[in-house]
Amino acid sequence: MKFTIDGSPVWFHGISGDVYSLQKWTSTSLKSDGGGGYIHPVYGGQINAPQIRSSTEQHQNFWIVSPSGHEREMSDANIRCREGQRVTLIWGASEGVEDGKYLLFYNHNTDSLTFYDDAFNGKSSFKDLNASASESHMSIIIWTLAIPTLGISLLFFIPLIIKMARRLAPITQKYRLFTQELLKNPDFISSIS
Repeated sequence: MKFTIDGSPVWFHGISGDVYSLQKWTSTSLKSDGGGGYIHPVYGGQINAPQIRSSTEQHQNFWIVSPSGHEREMSDANIRCREGQRVTLIWGASEGVEDGKYLLFYNHNTDSLTFYDDAFNGKSSFKDLNASASESHMSIIIWTLAIPTLGISLLFFIPLIIKMARRLAPITQKYRLFTQELLKNPDFISSIS
């Protein structure tokens, strides 16, 4: 569905349905570095033990199936849900952007709401959020370069960062609240069920 937020045309879509085919698994990666050495028959030497590192990653895969039969696969979502629970997933973007990002995931059974943070920062699919984030990032870069050359104290830099964060926060919050309100919009919910 198409909407307008502060004069910016946007669209939102989603799916509301039950969780099916839930799979969870863990994968572990091992990496070995170093080791080896040399021992000379006369002068001796040294053998170094290898360093072994491991990392573990959680995986999750499931389908959301709406009552009308629409399906959407979720991979590596890392969201708390169980087989058969009723959930809603909403995604969106600015008008003209073809592929939106996931914005929120709501589990109706547990009444838990999860926002996808990267959808509301500088990697957003909403143009005005990207513009505000880009302005803030550019200001930070300029001031970071200016501080050493002008000898400006770090005490002057901290309020600037806070000011830029405060400028972006209301815009981000507005999109979060609007997206959350979509869960209460019967026309929107019926269009995605």
